[in-house]
Amino acid sequence: MVLVDCGSNADETLGSECDIPESAWLTRLTFAQLVSIFPRLNIANVQADAFYVVPGADRTGPSARDLVSPDYGLQPLG
Repeated sequence: MVLVDCGSNADETLGSECDIPESAWLTRLTFAQLVSIFPRLNIANVQADAFYVVPGADRTGPSARDLVSPDYGLQPLG
């Protein structure tokens, strides 16, 4: 997540690059595209940023069993 100044070049970059059709939201290509945006943002226009970490058993990340659990609600990437 990134909080940027409204109307800044970072805002414009995010607006144009994140305009992705819903049918493509869960594809590997889309995730690669989204990650590639961050180095191109003018950091002077970024007010805050955050990332989300998913813990798993023994701090090793989610297990295969966790990932197929209905609690995760994950969908396969296309």
